[in-house]
Amino acid sequence: MKIAAVLLTVLVFLTSCSTVRFNITDEKRINLFPLVSEANKTETFLLVTGSFPSIGELTAQAWLETDNSGLSLTVMLPTGQTLMQIYYNGKKTTVSPSSAKTVMFAPYVVADVQLCFTPSAVIEENLAANGLRYEETQENEDITRCIYDGDKLVICVKIHQNVFQVKNILRGYEYTAEILY
Repeated sequence: MKIAAVLLTVLVFLTSCSTVRFNITDEKRINLFPLVSEANKTETFLLVTGSFPSIGELTAQAWLETDNSGLSLTVMLPTGQTLMQIYYNGKKTTVSPSSAKTVMFAPYVVADVQLCFTPSAVIEENLAANGLRYEETQENEDITRCIYDGDKLVICVKIHQNVFQVKNILRGYEYTAEILY
């Protein structure tokens, strides 16, 4: 099954030394999760629909590529126009077009992708080292991953087969990303 192969490849892709830090809460900063050096190449096309405070409702397509050198995400409008490209090489993120808003936004996008695909142990270790709590539950094929600051829910991701629902309660955005192929 192609989706299982994509998920497995991305899971293997994501653990070494990350230096990109960002505010996951207003008071706490964490590193993006590290990359695994033996990753296989993955190419996945996503349909993304959601609501974001800074831009409102959005429907976009995204091309996600991972290999042992990093993560690349190209976000396109339904017309095919490129909205942004984000790269993460395990040490830094870059974004094009570059503006203050997109540069600040890039680590959050990478973190969301990683929260969907990174093995639980890596997520939990990183978050615990920064005073955050991680919980993962699984019921049948459904997986729910949540990050808490104390008792306060910060981010929750629900995974059902090839659909990822991301809700960042603190930052006020939510979206669904579906693997199309």
